[in-house]
Amino acid sequence: MVQNNESRPATGFARGGVVYRFCEAAIAVEPGDEGSERWLREFVTPWFTAEAARDTDPRVRVVTSAARFAELATRQARSAVRPIPCFSLASALVSYPGWDEPDGARVIADGEYGCYYRVLGREIEILARPQNRLARVGLLRVLRELATLGALAAPEMLDLHAAACVYGDLAVVLVGGKRAGKTTLLAHLLSSGEAALLTNDRLLVETGSRRAFGVPVLVPVREDTERRFPALGHGLPRQAGLLHADERAQRDAAGAEAGARLVLSPAQFAGQLGAATAASARVGVIVFPEISSSVSVWSLHPLPRDEGVVRLCRGLYANGPGPREPTIFQSVTGRAADPAARMRLAQQLAGEVPLATCLLGPNAYRGQARAWLRALPLDKADGGP
Repeated sequence: MVQNNESRPATGFARGGVVYRFCEAAIAVEPGDEGSERWLREFVTPWFTAEAARDTDPRVRVVTSAARFAELATRQARSAVRPIPCFSLASALVSYPGWDEPDGARVIADGEYGCYYRVLGREIEILARPQNRLARVGLLRVLRELATLGALAAPEMLDLHAAACVYGDLAVVLVGGKRAGKTTLLAHLLSSGEAALLTNDRLLVETGSRRAFGVPVLVPVREDTERRFPALGHGLPRQAGLLHADERAQRDAAGAEAGARLVLSPAQFAGQLGAATAASARVGVIVFPEISSSVSVWSLHPLPRDEGVVRLCRGLYANGPGPREPTIFQSVTGRAADPAARMRLAQQLAGEVPLATCLLGPNAYRGQARAWLRALPLDKADGGP
């Protein structure tokens, strides 16, 4: 049940909720209602761990209030709004309209997920209408942005646009941009019964230890991926990623959402394929998948270090032709990206792990997952099957 907390004061935190930890980052969260709290915990587990509430910051609080939402909508219409960078995604910097309040707070209107972000110092309020489940994604984005920025404060942490699974005790890292075949290949490997999900889109690697940490991200499943792996959508609502377990059980999986794109949480993505999840693992190999018509099934090839460095640098998360503006949440954490340091870390990692390209032909996903895993040039010095 969603609870309306309009009676709470407009400012000030209750110092309750949960502290979520990711690597060395700790963020206090008040999800606003029991349903959102349960959904968030299901979504980010096991990658984030929940701890008892304590007095820490940054702090994130969700307020579900029709009156306060309407008040902010009125102020937005009367204010001189300007684009404010909010979330640094793999291929784009997401900005939303915002304005400054007399008390020094900055308010941002997220029309995509139907909520407002009110940022004052190291405290963030997320204002939404009651019953708006889309605002859960706004909460997830804020928590993830703060947590990854906090984790990246470690001097040897590298941020990759990558999918990854754990095979044996080692992480198999798939690096590439959109439509490189990462998600489909990942689904193929998870369906083998021998791999656990580490991440579907974003991976942090501590280059000194080569420890990789998965970052939980919504999984929009492409039509061709679902067609190859129909188990992904079996028995689930199309927007299952926005629902916790009890909410999914109460809904008709075919219902009014039929025809909509399938969107899953990472744990749902793994579970539908019969796979477990893993929070971290030591990197055993980095693979650069490529869709190709030159092979029928698949072909793995070792990659020289110099070429691997170039490809890995292209696979850095939030990579682009130039530096991005700092986001509003970077101002909360004080974390600023250092492009030169990122390149040095990528070169270091590429020099320490096996690298390979994988050509994926039209028949790449026909019963070959176990053979593919066994063909990997894994660094087995500290683990692996």
